[in-house]
Amino acid sequence: QKPGVVTTPSPRSIRPASRKPSFLKRLKQFGRRTFERIRWREKIVATIDDVKINESYLINIFRVQIQMNGKSSAKEKYENLTRDQKEELLSQAVNNYLLVQESNKLGVNPSKPEIDKALALYINKFESEEKYKSYLAQRKLKLEDIKDELSKQIIIKKMIKTLVPGYQDKLKFDEKELFDYYTIHRERFDGSFEGQKKEIEQAFNKQKKATLHQELFEILRRKSKINIVLENLGSSRRSL
Repeated sequence: QKPGVVTTPSPRSIRPASRKPSFLKRLKQFGRRTFERIRWREKIVATIDDVKINESYLINIFRVQIQMNGKSSAKEKYENLTRDQKEELLSQAVNNYLLVQESNKLGVNPSKPEIDKALALYINKFESEEKYKSYLAQRKLKLEDIKDELSKQIIIKKMIKTLVPGYQDKLKFDEKELFDYYTIHRERFDGSFEGQKKEIEQAFNKQKKATLHQELFEILRRKSKINIVLENLGSSRRSL
């Protein structure tokens, strides 16, 4: 070493002696490698433009649906779904993706007051706040899960107003249309047309809204190139 020159040890020279990774660390590394291999091999069930939809995306949607649906058992498994049920789930997954992409593109998003109002109406369906909280606990739901679902419904309504031509006229109906609907679906109602008129109107209005939803998603699907890989919708070993 030259006089007046201070040398600094290199990082390598001051690095502590390497130690053998702990069992827990090695286990985590193994888990990460295994996950990467599984993800790499995972089947692609659809492509939307250049975006790939894999089966785990369907499983996540199914899990939320089961948790949100109070009539279903939270222990139901994706692997037990029939082929037709998986195809319907895949159709919903494609619709959800298209809805989010188009709403972001158009800047159609729910405001905080809109979400708060929808949440208040949702909670009012329960007899008390305690029952509402109990429902969340039983279904293993978080407040954000509820808000996400309510936000999606708000976006759908806004997108219908934006993209579906003449949507208001498509919700209207007269007495004859209502009676024809009652005649076709008479077995759904327990009384006469006049006696069940309110319930018939609610059911008919619900059907019309569902038709608007379908029209909206048909419009969105025409904007993208969608490829469904039905042969990859086989039984899955993953479960809830």
